[in-house]
Amino acid sequence: MTTVSFAQRLDEARSQLQEGHPQRAYALLHPVFEQVDLPQEPDSLASALAVFAEVSMAIAGPDFSKLAQAAADAVDNVGTLFALGYECIEQQLWGPAACVLERARTLAPGDVAVLGELVSALESDGRHGTARDRLRQAPALLGEHFELRFQLAYNTLLVGDIAGAKSEAGALGSPQGPDQTALKGTLDAMLARASAIGPVAPLDTQDLRGWHFVSSGGLLLHLSPLGFHDGMNGRYAMTQDSAVRCRQGLLRVHAVLDEWDAVPERVLLLPDQDSHVLGVAAAAMFGVDAQPFEEGVAGLIVAYDLSTLHPSTPAAVAHHHPDQVLFAHATCWTEPPPCVADLTTYLYAANVPPGSEPNAGGTAPRLADTSDPQTELSVQTILDAIVDDDPDELPSDALARVVEFAEVARSLSAASASEGLRPRMWDGGPVRSERFG
Repeated sequence: MTTVSFAQRLDEARSQLQEGHPQRAYALLHPVFEQVDLPQEPDSLASALAVFAEVSMAIAGPDFSKLAQAAADAVDNVGTLFALGYECIEQQLWGPAACVLERARTLAPGDVAVLGELVSALESDGRHGTARDRLRQAPALLGEHFELRFQLAYNTLLVGDIAGAKSEAGALGSPQGPDQTALKGTLDAMLARASAIGPVAPLDTQDLRGWHFVSSGGLLLHLSPLGFHDGMNGRYAMTQDSAVRCRQGLLRVHAVLDEWDAVPERVLLLPDQDSHVLGVAAAAMFGVDAQPFEEGVAGLIVAYDLSTLHPSTPAAVAHHHPDQVLFAHATCWTEPPPCVADLTTYLYAANVPPGSEPNAGGTAPRLADTSDPQTELSVQTILDAIVDDDPDELPSDALARVVEFAEVARSLSAASASEGLRPRMWDGGPVRSERFG
């Protein structure tokens, strides 16, 4: 990092802030905190944090800004750095969190709380290799703390080192109490999925479907062919959804459930407009009844997007229940939803629903309200959509390949669970995708 480019970036961020554009200012500032050498340069770190404090005042308010300024004024104080890092994690600001916590770690390498929060920030930012390395640099703490040994095994797995993760899992020791037991159960389940799916998944750095399943138990039904070999690896950046893709997703849901001999006797509808329309179409396609979601009722829960659910959506949707399968058509991978769907059609960074046009703010109208006279037409558009074999489709994404994957994955899939909270979504382990904006 050169002094000139660093100083220019800070000046540009301040300029954007003075012009009334705090979000643009943060966008300019954010990459500064991802420079690997910044935590070892106290003067530069203090300068970056001072600008961060100014930007934070406009975005997050005075309390957060005070934490940032306190850290800027005392970049050798572990307590102030930790306080800011912890709050950054709460605000999902993974880059600044990892930066200040890395500074705290260099000052207090034996502080278990600092290391634990640093690893959490790195995990959330997808930097599993760095998280693993930081844990390996603290053998004494690893020997004393089960949770750190779990994090070492977990991050080793999510860099794609399955054999290494199994070895680290063997060194976990016996869990003490329900929390440690749950952690071990999570790791054991991931390793079991990695072992089971081997015959149909290479689990390499482009196997998005495989790693999505390993990390969450969810089944990804469609891989984006756009930019697949240019850094996207099956995820969409910005995408315009269509009735054709909606129908494709529903057809694949039906094919998977048919393979599992688990075609639902009903579709369970959610209250938001998008989900309701898609659910009505699903029920018509499957030839079953549709009714509002109820916690104790078996069926296929249909969500258009778990990130855009209506506030009245029952919290029970996020929990496994006997004979309930959760399908989410679209899932955001850059800002993941509260939980992973058992089945999802595709992963996106920015999504425009069918029949909508993106506006200047990056948002778009939703599908028609089911109380509107045009709802019938919206549902019918999905039902009438023609899903042909696309010459640009990935060979690995053919329907037969999806069904073959589902056949092997069934017993260990999230859809087979009957109790417990659905897991959060990680962004694919060793399969990375380019981020924009």
